[in-house]
Amino acid sequence: MRALPAFILCLAACGAPSTTASDAGVPDSGPATVTSYYRDIQPLFERSCTSCHKAGGIAPLAFDMPEAAQGLASPILIAIESKRMPPFYASADCNSYQHDPRLSASETALVKAWVEEGAPLGNLADARHAELPLAIVVRPDVTMSIGADFDARTMDGSLDNYRCFALDPKTTTDVMVPAYEVLPGNVALVHHVLAYTVAPAQVAELEKLDAAAPGPGYPCKQGGVGISGTIQNQIAGWVPGAMPTRLPIGTALKLPAGSRIVIQIHYNLNALGHAGVSPLDQTKLALELAPTNALNTARILPMLKHNLDIKAFEPQSVQVGELPAGLLYADATVYSVMGHMHQLGTRVKLERIAADGTAQCMLDVQNWDFNWQRTYELTTPVKLAKTDKLRITCTYDNSPPNQPVINGVQQMPRDVTWGESSFDEMCMTYMTFTQ
Repeated sequence: MRALPAFILCLAACGAPSTTASDAGVPDSGPATVTSYYRDIQPLFERSCTSCHKAGGIAPLAFDMPEAAQGLASPILIAIESKRMPPFYASADCNSYQHDPRLSASETALVKAWVEEGAPLGNLADARHAELPLAIVVRPDVTMSIGADFDARTMDGSLDNYRCFALDPKTTTDVMVPAYEVLPGNVALVHHVLAYTVAPAQVAELEKLDAAAPGPGYPCKQGGVGISGTIQNQIAGWVPGAMPTRLPIGTALKLPAGSRIVIQIHYNLNALGHAGVSPLDQTKLALELAPTNALNTARILPMLKHNLDIKAFEPQSVQVGELPAGLLYADATVYSVMGHMHQLGTRVKLERIAADGTAQCMLDVQNWDFNWQRTYELTTPVKLAKTDKLRITCTYDNSPPNQPVINGVQQMPRDVTWGESSFDEMCMTYMTFTQ
């Protein structure tokens, strides 16, 4: 979730000959302008915006065409100045991350100048483009579906439900997974998708669970998968805002011969009452495979605080947890971090605490947005010693204005603890690492 080479804009270009409507071959209808969409703004939007804001993209507004960008110039500037867009919320004061699409202060000033001048298109002959990297493409060596359209209405009457689906990658030899893509079939209902490997010795147990339930999949209790130890072997995941995933260069997840994959899907049914929302889902998982031992083995494990105590009406509830790195992460090299909270969350922070008490910030998302949960790849991987601790700090707003809306009614605050429901809370950071 792609190295974006910095596009260096020379603001001295603003002193170049003005680009006017007559320069573009149309009648001059006003005073000369200094900025130009084609020359100044287009490369910025290509680099930081239009991978999502395009026809058929995941964002609601498309402005990959010049006239569309011109028509949306003012709201685009508001979103950029408020730092809501691009949705990359890891604080630059905490750490440095790859693929950071945010605009610099000078680039934001250039967009502002363009808007204040009336968003001129300028001369097409002066057009510049960003040097975009290749998008992450997962070679689908194995693509698995949950089997058929699953009707979420067949679950019990609660708004939050979990369903697990058994998948067979049909691997006859040990392989590695350097990249994967989760394809949620119904983003209006799917809250998250987590995929785990099931060891060959536990396949019969998985098959028994699957056979005992009618229809595709089987009910998952408490958000688990019903098989002991499996959730320590995560092989894929998806949350709102996630993109195809490639593991850090030289690393991959292990998929043993004869193993199965169980996908846990969290369905939130609150959207079923909205017009046009289908109750059907057919989520898929695509894996890219590589020979075993060709890459270093990576793991994905969470660091979390489980015993949350978020009081009703409290506008800033700070929850802190610590864990000795030696328990699970001794001598680990951490390449990427992803926070996870629910809808009351406002901030999530992860730190490495050295034996002498000094703290190294690994991730600090200061304006948490449930709809943009992304993986942040560290520019410089962090090494954890056995004597280190990990500290996670999660902040929540449980005041009346920040309550969820259910069936059109905003809820009253209540005491909130750890839970699987979208209306409970979590405090987690997933880390991708090698040991």
